[in-house]
Amino acid sequence: MLSFDGTWTSILDYQASELSAAIDAIKAIRHLMASHLKRIVDADWSRYGYMFADGKGFTLEEALQHFIGHVGFHRELIDRNIKLFS
Repeated sequence: MLSFDGTWTSILDYQASELSAAIDAIKAIRHLMASHLKRIVDADWSRYGYMFADGKGFTLEEALQHFIGHVGFHRELIDRNIKLFS
């Protein structure tokens, strides 16, 4: 499992960011990624992936499923924060 030290996020001051710009950026990235993913042939979903220095890794299909699920994780955080700060 990947993790990071999130203390730096307070320095970035996300609360002061323009929400519409963030949403536009997410939409642009998803559009670009969808374009790339449509070009992947069936065999590539299990042939390629992410490998770590220790030899462990996961396929491209597993990575995509993880990232799809990760969206829900952030949605839950957003909902929680709306309740906390409303």
